[in-house]
Amino acid sequence: MNAVSLSKTPSEHGDIQFSLSYNDYLGRLTVVVLRARGLKLQDESRAVSVYVKVSLMNHNKLVRSKKTAAVLGSPNPEYNESFSFKANQTELDTASLSLSVLQNTEEKPHMLGRVVVGPYMYSRGKELEHWNEMISKPKELVKQWHALCYST
Repeated sequence: MNAVSLSKTPSEHGDIQFSLSYNDYLGRLTVVVLRARGLKLQDESRAVSVYVKVSLMNHNKLVRSKKTAAVLGSPNPEYNESFSFKANQTELDTASLSLSVLQNTEEKPHMLGRVVVGPYMYSRGKELEHWNEMISKPKELVKQWHALCYST
């Protein structure tokens, strides 16, 4: 799976690009939600809005959740929004970040897909690599695309 093919073809549920950064001095984990692409929107005939919910988890328990502004009517929304979470270095072994792409519908938000990045306990492959790279490069923004998965 090379980077070239991944960058051109969106995955089945779409992809999301975000940067991660950890400042060990301040104990701050920063997520910059950049953009998504190839989203499979429900009912595209009407104006739909899509947002990203970023959740910091610890031992699979929700610590804090933040949302981007909703972007109207695009399967390729751009966000460029930054979120910071307090996280001690000791918590990074048991913490994970869940990024859920949601579409507002009349009833309730509809999940388009999500991705979880974190240590080996919670993620594998590219998601694990992204997390480890963030830890190995303190204070540096590490940017990657991730394929969204759909799980209920």
